[in-house]
Amino acid sequence: MAGIALAMAGMLAPLRATRSESVFSKILFHFHILHNKKGVSPSPLKLGINMLPPAYNSIRAKMLCSNAQKLEAGMQTKRKIRRCGAWVTGFIITVLFCAGCSVEQTNRTKISDLDYTIVAENEIPEELLADIEEKKAADFKMTYKDDAFLYIVRGYGEQETGGYSICMQEVYLTSNAIIFDTELIGPRKGETISKSPSYPYIVVKVELRDENVVFE
Repeated sequence: MAGIALAMAGMLAPLRATRSESVFSKILFHFHILHNKKGVSPSPLKLGINMLPPAYNSIRAKMLCSNAQKLEAGMQTKRKIRRCGAWVTGFIITVLFCAGCSVEQTNRTKISDLDYTIVAENEIPEELLADIEEKKAADFKMTYKDDAFLYIVRGYGEQETGGYSICMQEVYLTSNAIIFDTELIGPRKGETISKSPSYPYIVVKVELRDENVVFE
């Protein structure tokens, strides 16, 4: 058995590190046949494998490393393809959304003036008045509907003093919208005003309609 192991070592020693793994596989195969002919237990084969030179182990390690690098490169390529596909899908959705918005552009061409009434504070519906109280500290725009009217509200937020008023410029109807235009007017020069902060807003009501309100 020792002679066989030495013969095996002699066969492997001249091999160069650059030979492929298949060369060693063939040698081990013939070694296995030799043992079977002599009726020897195949256990020496394990001994032969353990006696393989370091060059064989180096080749095997390089092959395993190369396979791992190829696998990692393939996984990275798949991840890049998935990211690219997600980006393209998002881009298409954005384009379609914008295209849909452009179809519904507001027409500002006046068809007719719209009759309106400025609503006193004590006539504002309670629910609407509560919403105004919550929002009045900041600039805001809102609408409210009941069974008979559409209420349009424009607030200009907190002002440092009193003396402010709101001028109605116009309220008119287009083919697909109601245009609502107001202007904040400051205190007149020399006017006696309150030094306390004020929260100017205006509420108007028009007949109940379904068009969107555009604040100018």
